[in-house]
Amino acid sequence: MIDRTDGAPFPMTLLVPPPADGGGGQVVRVQQDTAVPTALALPAGVAVAKVVQVDVYDLGTGALVHHHAPPLTVAVQLDGAEEAVCRADPARIALLHVGDDGALARYPIASLDCATGILVAVLPDTSFYAVATLSHANTVTYRYIAIRLPKNGGG
Repeated sequence: MIDRTDGAPFPMTLLVPPPADGGGGQVVRVQQDTAVPTALALPAGVAVAKVVQVDVYDLGTGALVHHHAPPLTVAVQLDGAEEAVCRADPARIALLHVGDDGALARYPIASLDCATGILVAVLPDTSFYAVATLSHANTVTYRYIAIRLPKNGGG
């Protein structure tokens, strides 16, 4: 567990479970910021004040691990302005993920408590995440992946 409260740009907690395969240890690097990198162009109507970059390395090999099973869990404390938006329209609070290719995608939020201002999300992939306030709930939409399964049966 990584708990960032003292001297951090914003309060957050990151839970990093051990690898499912029971393998060696991990090294976790968490970097917080209050703005996205200048190279990343946000869509109109998106305001970001909380950025979390998480990198996990295999202790034995030093390799960067992007995909996690079981996934990591992050809890972030919203500020007063974000809490006000949350109380008015929770769908306007979003968790955005920036992929290795620079593509921006909206990730589901596991839990959002507007009274306490706590956002909880499950992170199956690590890299760059941002808590965003949207001008409208559909300013950044979720990316859906449809999987077509073969028909079951003999015909």
